[in-house]
Amino acid sequence: MINKSERKFRLKQSVAILCASIFFLSLGSAAMANNNNITELQEQRQSVTDNINEMRSLLNQAQTERNDTMAEIIQLDIELAEVTNEYLIALENLEIVTTLLNIAQIDLIEAEQQREIQFEVLRNRLRSIHENSPMGYIELLLSSGSVAEFLNNMEHFGRIIEHDNNMLEMLIETEERIAQNMQDIVEHHAQAELLTIELEGRIADLEATLVARGARIEELESNAESHQIIIDQLDEERQEFNLLIAAAQAQADAARAQNASSQNNRTVTVSSDAPFVWPVDGVRGVNSGYGNRTHPISGRSEFHTGLDLRGAHGTPILAADEGHVTFAGWMRGYGNTIIIDHGVNAAGQRISTLYAHNSVNHVSTGQWVARGQHIANVGSTGISTGPHLHFEVMINGNHTNPGPFLGIH
Repeated sequence: MINKSERKFRLKQSVAILCASIFFLSLGSAAMANNNNITELQEQRQSVTDNINEMRSLLNQAQTERNDTMAEIIQLDIELAEVTNEYLIALENLEIVTTLLNIAQIDLIEAEQQREIQFEVLRNRLRSIHENSPMGYIELLLSSGSVAEFLNNMEHFGRIIEHDNNMLEMLIETEERIAQNMQDIVEHHAQAELLTIELEGRIADLEATLVARGARIEELESNAESHQIIIDQLDEERQEFNLLIAAAQAQADAARAQNASSQNNRTVTVSSDAPFVWPVDGVRGVNSGYGNRTHPISGRSEFHTGLDLRGAHGTPILAADEGHVTFAGWMRGYGNTIIIDHGVNAAGQRISTLYAHNSVNHVSTGQWVARGQHIANVGSTGISTGPHLHFEVMINGNHTNPGPFLGIH
């Protein structure tokens, strides 16, 4: 890629060569050569324009995908917040179920112990009855005062056995109920634990997706920045082609005009009488002169290639002299711009003028304009701090001090 300063040098060199060739080629062959050159330049400019359109398409795609990805990130953030809240609730529920499970396990152990104790009591009592029943019945009979008392003692002994048995059955039922309850809690605990694991997985997936989308955003923004840089560079090249085409067109127009009449063979003289019309209608004043200055926007030192002439927004801009319009359109920092070729001076130098920051242009490329004709209106397009006319005078494509051409010394 050619750097900016080299491109400008080549551009000026090309313009100078195109202008100088008028004097060294016959008018007919010069017009033919320029027509071929213009066609070639237009094809190259169209190629650059196609590249710009392609890069703008890529830029639009990157910006659209970035917007879609940002919307997806917002939705993922919402989903992550919801899943995280659900996960916290599940953790709390798991903690509660774990506590209940621990309590149920303790209750079951205690129930088993109580059942074993009661079973041991009943077993011992039954063993004692079985082992000592003959002696037990005789002793019970002898100790009874009557048959009725004996029967009453037998009934009482049976009730003790029945009570022990009932207690054992009740403890067994309690143990079974606790065991069933604990089984339910175990299942609930397993489900709660599974839910927390599932939610942890979803959170991890969402976080990983968010990281990936964030990286994609950075990539898309970097791509968009690169696309814009390339577009700006291509646009610069296209503007350079515009200037080359305008210069070539001016050469061809001049050659054709010289064949038709001697209108363009007149000379332009510079004298104290100021050969040019003041280009701002009804207003005379200079805001910024020609030469080194501090740029009003960037604050950097620069060479000002023209005069900033005072004028309110919409004030008519006049052609400084008659000539052919070699450029009328948008020129980057200059905004709406017009360039007029005025012909050749006595020294064989081609004189042209430039009018920039116009609010609107009233002429088009290739048009012949008369001296003092209304060609545009004062504005502040391009890089400008307010309404004014940036006016330049160029000799063979190189800027020079416009002051003497306007009677400013």
